[in-house]
Amino acid sequence: MEHKHTPGPFEVFREKSNQGVSYYIRKVGNGMVGEVFWNCLTRNEETAAAYAALFAASPDMLNALRHAESWASDVPHGDNCFVSSHYEGDPGNQCNCGKDGLLGAISEAIAKATGSQP
Repeated sequence: MEHKHTPGPFEVFREKSNQGVSYYIRKVGNGMVGEVFWNCLTRNEETAAAYAALFAASPDMLNALRHAESWASDVPHGDNCFVSSHYEGDPGNQCNCGKDGLLGAISEAIAKATGSQP
């Protein structure tokens, strides 16, 4: 089952209180979607700011991965790759040009981001 998520764009804003610092992530023009809180007992503020920035960038990164997956799927294997047309027909030959590894990493990241990972 794929997770539903709020599509971006997101923005981050910082708010300080007597209890610590919060980095709020909100959909531009449409309210808050998350919060990263920092206080002296949990983690340093730079880490909280980095988590908030990563959260805010996640819809853009997911879209970029989907575009990269589509593009990389259409690109042929390299000329010297064991699965290129030069070596076609031998089922023992595996990709050595990096295309299959790249597509696998992209697919895993998309599955993790969308919750479709088993």
